[in-house]
Amino acid sequence: MAVVHWVGECVARFTVRWHTPAGEGGAHAPAPGLALRVTDDRGGRYLARQCSGSGGADSRSGHMDLAYTLTPALDPAARTLRFAVRVQLLVQVGSLPRLVPLRTEPGRWDFTVAVPAAATVAA
Repeated sequence: MAVVHWVGECVARFTVRWHTPAGEGGAHAPAPGLALRVTDDRGGRYLARQCSGSGGADSRSGHMDLAYTLTPALDPAARTLRFAVRVQLLVQVGSLPRLVPLRTEPGRWDFTVAVPAAATVAA
């Protein structure tokens, strides 16, 4: 997990790796996604929207690199962010494929990270 902070924008990046036991894989195995709850040490809450994802898999294992944009902009006085992360298995549905949750895995990972200094981007 990594957090990147620019003035007015913050992105959380995750790498998810998995292994499917023999006999349980398949050509159309579900893709992983994350359900995130994000708060800061000042009581702020942030919506995490997936903004990118890529990876690869075979019938037995795989990995996904996922990025989520946090909104609204971080509280400038916040010093830490708390992430409550649950893994979801997503499947494609419809003639215009879209991913929808098949199920949310039991258990949760909790991370607390220091808010990195905001980087500026030169125009």
